[in-house]
Amino acid sequence: MLQRSISTLFVLIMCLSCATDDAETAASPCELIDCATISLALQFVSSETGEDLFFNETFSINSLQIRNTQTNAVIPFAVGSSGTERTIISLPTFTESSDLENYQITIPEVFDIGFSFSVEVIEDPCCLGNTYSNVALQADGVQIENTEFGIYRLLF
Repeated sequence: MLQRSISTLFVLIMCLSCATDDAETAASPCELIDCATISLALQFVSSETGEDLFFNETFSINSLQIRNTQTNAVIPFAVGSSGTERTIISLPTFTESSDLENYQITIPEVFDIGFSFSVEVIEDPCCLGNTYSNVALQADGVQIENTEFGIYRLLF
């Protein structure tokens, strides 16, 4: 009888001392998923040397302007670095799909580039993301390429 009481007490202690699972305490299962939203990223590069033109200060990041030509709205962008010698310009994540977005990318008295693309918003139950297609430039002497990391390089 004593052995049975000790066994029951042991099982009871084990059950009550177990940590609760995060899935049970989260308001929704999506709180447990770390989503990385994908935004359109640009890098401005010399076609001859491969150098980043913001990093080597050929272009001034403070002079860069991006404008939506359909709404005439200024587009806020983030500036980040990837590695030691790359400056990445990231546009905001889209919340609605669009067949055609038209932007003007400018550094006054240096360049003025038309930039267009389509965007599809991908929603799974927990995360919001974007897929870009038909990415094109309208500029003489500037080309665009998509890197393996999803960064579009503008080659000057």
